[in-house]
Amino acid sequence: MPLTKTNDIDTYYEIHGQGHPLLLISGLNCDHEILWPNIKEALAADNTVITYSPRGVAPTSAPDIRYSIEMMADDAAALLNKLGFSSANVLGYSMGGMIGAALAVRHPEKVDSLVLASTAARINTLNRLVCQSCQKIPRQEAQAVMVPWFFSNTFLTMFIEGKMSQPMPKLAPAAPQNPHGFLHQFEALAASDIRPILGSINTPTLIVAGEKDLLMPVEDAQELERLIPDSRLVVIPHAGHLLIHEQPALFLQMVTTFLKSTL
Repeated sequence: MPLTKTNDIDTYYEIHGQGHPLLLISGLNCDHEILWPNIKEALAADNTVITYSPRGVAPTSAPDIRYSIEMMADDAAALLNKLGFSSANVLGYSMGGMIGAALAVRHPEKVDSLVLASTAARINTLNRLVCQSCQKIPRQEAQAVMVPWFFSNTFLTMFIEGKMSQPMPKLAPAAPQNPHGFLHQFEALAASDIRPILGSINTPTLIVAGEKDLLMPVEDAQELERLIPDSRLVVIPHAGHLLIHEQPALFLQMVTTFLKSTL
């Protein structure tokens, strides 16, 4: 199991492929694998893809202390340093997008380009209430509760009608988790408002949003586009928060086209 010391934690990571480094930053309670199985192999054809489990998500350490988005951005920078990468393209998803944006501000020399997917500068009230509800139910029931919030009605209807060729994606980490890890991640997410720093981002930025995202809606993505210089917003029609699972081919095409344009 590849673990390396980054700041005060041991971080689990994986490296796939060859090419320019591409750091994938996962969202709330997501490990190194949950979000990426549909696109990781294709991205690794032209990139050195680095996936990792952020602090609070096993197999990475989950110290029982207060977390922040800035702290997790510093963890990402430390991981790149430890692995010997002077810089990387960065793709951050959901809370990982907030971490990626903070990384671009706090460690601008580390970020060559930035993709922010299904994310926001701050979470809205609905998102906050959904996350709070998830803390109050048994972990084994959490996926069933979260599914309607993560996916669009179109995707769910196709799944219920048996028109999907793939099973419903798993939304929980495979490894046993420390409950306080999720709690500290959520508290960091809930407390964060990165609007004041977004104007300092000086790297090409692609923002991708799902038209039907309930948790981080298109309005949040439009706010990011207004506040980040040299940014461009693309909205995927009919897609929900987990557009990476609903429309993996289209999302992959957008990301690869953008990365090639920044060379």
